[in-house]
Amino acid sequence: SMENPESAFPPGVDNSEMILELQNKAIELDAQVKKYRSQYTDALLLAEKAISELKKRKK
Repeated sequence: SMENPESAFPPGVDNSEMILELQNKAIELDAQVKKYRSQYTDALLLAEKAISELKKRKK
């Protein structure tokens, strides 16, 4: 429970191992977020280019 966070970890489990595992997961997630963010940014830039091209043609 939230009041007793210790109960979430069974006794006898090496905490440092769990911490390392969590840190690795966090690093992995961070890398994925950065990858998706750059893909998203690229897509936005392409869309903006396409829009400005279409506007030029309309004139």
